Amino acid sequence: MVTNETAHVRSDIVALPAFDINKADTSILQTINGIGSVLSNRIVTFRDKLGGFIHKSQLYEVYNLDSAVIENLFDVGFIEEGFEGRLIDINTITEEALAAHPYLSWKQARLIIAYRDQHGEFYSEDDLMKVYSLTETDLIRISPYIQWATPN
Repeated sequence: MVTNETAHVRSDIVALPAFDINKADTSILQTINGIGSVLSNRIVTFRDKLGGFIHKSQLYEVYNLDSAVIENLFDVGFIEEGFEGRLIDINTITEEALAAHPYLSWKQARLIIAYRDQHGEFYSEDDLMKVYSLTETDLIRISPYIQWATPN
């Protein structure tokens, strides 16, 4: 049986305003389909340990965050162009604080500090590459978060 009734369309659905993922709190993240309290907390915790998201691809590193959910997030969320993460002063940071960064292990942090104690300050990526156990991939990932010493 065919009727001429028109389907009711909800007119109270409002598009989410765009937001900066590096400034979003858990409640804003939970407005994204697929992100609840657990995932929003994981995103914020990882972001804070990291020093901020520089690239969209870093969201794939958040434990149990599905790629479809990441795409939903980027429908309204963005990373500010030119965003620079919170810097680590590689020449003054403690081993514990360095090991807390998601891109370094305790062993790598310990070796970096030991190398710094034996050889002096780090001035560039080349200096950091001299540390045993750091790979080129490690260096690419951590470099945007490093503050180097300036030569006198």
